[in-house]
Amino acid sequence: MEWFEFGVAGLDTILSGALSRGSLLVVAGHPGSGKTTLASTICYRNALNGNKCLYISLQEDKEKLFRNMKRLGIDLYDIEGRGLLGFLKLPLTADAESIFEVYIGTINRFVLEHRPTIIVVDSITPILKAIEGGTRARAVLQNFFFELPKLVNGLVVLVAEIPLAEERIEPGDIEFVADTILIMRHRVVDKLLHREIEIRKARGAPLSIARIFFSIAEGQGIKVYIPPRLAEIPPPKIGIVFKGVCSESKWMPQLHPGEVVYISYPPHMFPAMYLIIATANAILNGGKMLVISYEHSPDYIWHMVAETLRMQLAIEVPIENLKEALGNYVSIEAYSPVAYIFEELYYLALEAATRVRPNMMILLGNPGLSHGREFIGRYGGLVYNLLLYFRKLGITTILLSPYHRDAYRLFSHIADIIIRTRTIGTKDGEAIVYYIARKGRYTTAVKDEDFTQCVKEAIEVLSNTIIHHRASPRNP
Repeated sequence: MEWFEFGVAGLDTILSGALSRGSLLVVAGHPGSGKTTLASTICYRNALNGNKCLYISLQEDKEKLFRNMKRLGIDLYDIEGRGLLGFLKLPLTADAESIFEVYIGTINRFVLEHRPTIIVVDSITPILKAIEGGTRARAVLQNFFFELPKLVNGLVVLVAEIPLAEERIEPGDIEFVADTILIMRHRVVDKLLHREIEIRKARGAPLSIARIFFSIAEGQGIKVYIPPRLAEIPPPKIGIVFKGVCSESKWMPQLHPGEVVYISYPPHMFPAMYLIIATANAILNGGKMLVISYEHSPDYIWHMVAETLRMQLAIEVPIENLKEALGNYVSIEAYSPVAYIFEELYYLALEAATRVRPNMMILLGNPGLSHGREFIGRYGGLVYNLLLYFRKLGITTILLSPYHRDAYRLFSHIADIIIRTRTIGTKDGEAIVYYIARKGRYTTAVKDEDFTQCVKEAIEVLSNTIIHHRASPRNP
């Protein structure tokens, strides 16, 4: 195998070809930024591919490192037990004269003994500091690490510390001999932790992205997602038309796989009717609908749908029965916007879509409302990229959120079909009007009584599904 893997899907995509045989990778960053996790991931992933790894530590205790990585899904115990991992703990020294005997000599002996193709040095910083004042020693050390990847015909990963207030690796000589340099950072944004990787240098890999967000999750390790290229995004499947409860309505545009529908409604309303229509469409098309809510819990959403059915059908439908009857067609997940930074909400939605594989998604609520106008400039691109991913997967997406001027400008620009729900004053009180348009065409104003007919058809589909489920032999 001529190339090694990062073991992180996003990095392997954008840095394909960077980790070739004979290359030197520097993973630098602030304390606690995830450097050791990435270095361990590289070691582990390539060991699973049959490449023996030598992990040289100047800071981490073996048992502590193995235990922490096991929590993240990186089982160093396993590859050590298979003879694919050697661990070497080197003592710290501040004596530049003993560097060559203690460090270089010991590393050479272990390399000859274990014959690894992957070497991780965690961290190179104590060695660099020990020779900071010695020009000759620094040159010899630089040449040693430059030649080491060629000696093992593999990959060498050097972990380096960057002080919190600094941006450079000190001393910086090692930067010049590295083939690839990744800088890992973290900072607090809105009281939440934001992590990013800066790709400072990558020989052999065409780069279009300089910084990418990442997260570290228990059992999953490092997760990186990158925005799709427009060339990868297919157009909506115009030749296929979704079956719909409103298909006979002249004012309701036809819906095609991969399209985006944006529906806004007054903030005081709960969009139960839209959820019922979407669920009926999922049933009619024999597909799966995934609802991701940023405002309400799954149980609350089920409760509101049950309440709407109760008011319309004058029958009680217990929530558990509703979940059971519609569970094959609807899945609901909820994420609080105050518990995650926006990038994480983006990745959670993408991960859910990849896991559930629905043919229709509803994003309920707008987690960006609390950010005001900053939502457009800072997070608008994330939403756009998320919708491109869904289109790439052939998923029809419904953005269902309370009306907000800035969000309306963004979403109506992205969407193929726009529906705006408005209340207007009348002499009898208040009436609802629905403004519906396909992008590039005239807007149609639809009265509440006309729209209600579609809702009745949708409720009939749900009612029949529930009745059929009750009549099933498994559900007497």
